[in-house]
Amino acid sequence: MSTSPRPALFTGIHAGKLDEKNRVTIPAAWRSDELEQQRYLAVFHPAVGAVIVFPPAMVDRIAAAASQVAMSDPSKVDALTVLGENSVEVSADKSGRITLNERIVEQAGLGRDITFGGAFTTFQIRGANPPRAAAGDPRTRAILEALRQLGL
Repeated sequence: MSTSPRPALFTGIHAGKLDEKNRVTIPAAWRSDELEQQRYLAVFHPAVGAVIVFPPAMVDRIAAAASQVAMSDPSKVDALTVLGENSVEVSADKSGRITLNERIVEQAGLGRDITFGGAFTTFQIRGANPPRAAAGDPRTRAILEALRQLGL
């Protein structure tokens, strides 16, 4: 594991494996010594056909935005619900592995072989045969609206 802080940007493409317990190992280039104490948020995003992983800094932004939502604003409450229902909070073990839940693994069509793709402030996890992107799907529009409502 690296002794330097996590890089500011997630870049590149890295091959990986999904094990029988739905664990994936975050690429070494993206890990830091503080990895075990950090929270990540994994969301299957049907618009891109992949699991998007929000790193700790983005999780903090989501939490801050969520804390500002008034319960009297139904559209933003709905946005939080959509995002929350389609997410799983994960943290890494000593080996840099995060565990995805069965629902996200199934939605993303993840098999044993996976690919990590850097997206600068987030990263994506894709299977060898990802589901077709569903940009016009109502569920996709709901997730996009939730992210927009939270300023992400």
